Amino acid sequence: MFTTARFFGLCRLASTIALSTLLFGCGGGGGGGGGGSTGPSFTASPGTLNFSAFANAGVPLAQAVTVTVSGVSSGFLYFRVTIPGGLVDSVSSVSLTGPNTGQAFVTVVLPTTLGTGMHNGTISIVACTTDAACSGPLLGGSPQTIAVNYTVNPTLQGDAVAPHVVPSGVPGEVVLRGTGLAALTSVAFGGNGATFTQLGATEVRANYPALVAGTYPVQLQNASGSVAFSGDLVVVDPPIYTAMALPYPASPGNFRSLVYDAARKAILVASDTQIIRYVFSGSWQPPVTQAVTNLRDIALSIDGASLLTLTTDSVKQLDPVTLVQNSTTSGQVPGAAPPVLERLAVANDGNALVTNHDSPVFIYPTKNPTFYIAANGGSAFGALPAASDNGSLVAFIQGQLSPAPLTLKYLGSSGLLSATSLHENRISVNTPDVDPAPSVDRSGTRIAFTSSVGDTGGGTQGYDGNRNPLGALPFSTQAVAFAPNPAGASVRAYTLDACNLRAFDLTAPLVSGNFAEITTGGYPVTLNGCTGNHPKMAMTPDGGNAILAGDTRIVIVPTP
Repeated sequence: MFTTARFFGLCRLASTIALSTLLFGCGGGGGGGGGGSTGPSFTASPGTLNFSAFANAGVPLAQAVTVTVSGVSSGFLYFRVTIPGGLVDSVSSVSLTGPNTGQAFVTVVLPTTLGTGMHNGTISIVACTTDAACSGPLLGGSPQTIAVNYTVNPTLQGDAVAPHVVPSGVPGEVVLRGTGLAALTSVAFGGNGATFTQLGATEVRANYPALVAGTYPVQLQNASGSVAFSGDLVVVDPPIYTAMALPYPASPGNFRSLVYDAARKAILVASDTQIIRYVFSGSWQPPVTQAVTNLRDIALSIDGASLLTLTTDSVKQLDPVTLVQNSTTSGQVPGAAPPVLERLAVANDGNALVTNHDSPVFIYPTKNPTFYIAANGGSAFGALPAASDNGSLVAFIQGQLSPAPLTLKYLGSSGLLSATSLHENRISVNTPDVDPAPSVDRSGTRIAFTSSVGDTGGGTQGYDGNRNPLGALPFSTQAVAFAPNPAGASVRAYTLDACNLRAFDLTAPLVSGNFAEITTGGYPVTLNGCTGNHPKMAMTPDGGNAILAGDTRIVIVPTP
């Protein structure tokens, strides 16, 4: 019977069928293998292993295979396991689980090495009592065959236009994401022709003309005719807001997040206990609130159809108008430590990147809600994310660590998280998960990091999309937003400094390494009341208004 277990080795054979062979043995003392009157035999279970993973996530949790032996009372027992090359990475962690049973765990390869779709193979197990190569007689039941099915799900979460909402009266660029977008011959928005650049089978950059307010279905053609696409572009007139402050109905607690819903002219703020929503209809209407326990962050889905609401242990999807909860998904990943979720940002592939204070970074597919651990850089400490309006880039800063850690990036086009070459350490305030996240412009070509120390010495620094330094903003900066530029890179940055909105020209010559401040045309603008602690800033799509919020009030500032 089983009394010990020994792992003899793992070798990979360089053959055309790329098999791997695992040898392990177990048994008690004494000489050669025996067999009872019924004859030695073994069985292996289960008969099928089913693995599922997200294409840009980490390896799914290993699964156990149990071997049960009968008719062997002494000597060494050997197993030879043949695993399918390219599908199964290893069979390991061999252990005894009972007098006649043993267990090993099967680990598959990274999903990125296989590509999307269903992948199949079989594991073959033979057993003997003769030698590690099982060159002699085999136990009854040899070989035992276990099917391995490995489904790799695509990262792209349906069709999308990003940004989903754009200003009327000016041309601009959006990203189209969907399947089957290769070899397009024409792109139109509600019959209005557009120029475009083909970036791959799932991504197109389209330049729309100046349009009046309305909703424009995206119309695509290839050589075979129309291409099915469900996304649309929402065009809104620039809102006419007056400078004013909006009070909270009660003290909101620790202020955490600000979202401007341009399609509905609504402002949503989140504290650690509630979401507060203000809507403009000729004037700002009284707010509606929704209590949420352990609230940490909010963000609109890429199509604006859902308000993603992050708590310390889950993502809830709320109706962005009524704030009624439609679903909730636990952030617990099998085999991982219970998470302490902190922040989220949404890429144009429809996936939310969710940070966990200690590690790792999670991927949350908004259309197929579950949690996956991100591959290729998923390990991070206290990472804070921010996404560009077109969802092409999610930038992360992490810390506090010594030396300063690398910043991270997630690209919507590839669905991969990776480290950059830039070191920055996020600053710390009294509530760690409300530390300043990065600021990213509409197209992902301008980024601002606020750090305690880094490659450029700390403070608030501006970079291009390749993390090349562009210039610095004042050390007194509390929040940053880039003026949207529908046609390309931002040319202006706004900062909150105490109770003032300041503006900076990103194209003018630097002044002692700093961006040139604009001091004409009414700048700096004195706010109608200070926003309070942990302030955030958002812009209307036309760049005509800055919306600021903290734990004291919301302040709306037209930007002259």
